[in-house]
Amino acid sequence: MLKAGASFLIPSGPGDFLHLFVVCSEEQAPPDMRILVPISSKKPGVYFDPACEIIAEEHEFVTRDSFVHYRHIQQRSSSKIVSCLENGSYIPKPDVSEELLERIRCGINLSDFVEPWVMDFFV
Repeated sequence: MLKAGASFLIPSGPGDFLHLFVVCSEEQAPPDMRILVPISSKKPGVYFDPACEIIAEEHEFVTRDSFVHYRHIQQRSSSKIVSCLENGSYIPKPDVSEELLERIRCGINLSDFVEPWVMDFFV
C-alpha cells in the first residue's frame, strides 16, 4: 500500500532532472489513483506559490528553501508508482513528517494554481 506522505524522486523537467514528489492523497476514486505534488526550490527573483513553503532541511532531500509547486500536481496509479520504484525509475526518499503532509494538504485549498479536478480527492 502506498501511503500519503511517501516521497520519491521522479525524472521531470528538461533533461530528466529529478524532482521530489510527495503522495498527498489516500486511495480514492478512480480506484488506485494518488495525487502527487512536486517540491521545487525557491530561486531569487522568481515568483513561487506561497501556499506551502518548506524550509531547508525540513526533509532530508530539501537542502534549500522550497515550495510545493501546486501548478504541476499529477495523478498516477499506485501500481504505476510501485512499478517505477521497483524498476528504479523512481528513487524512494523518506516519508515527509505528518506536520508537513498536513501543510501540503492545507495548501491545496490556499493555492491559486490547483486545478479543479484535484479538489475531488479532498472533499
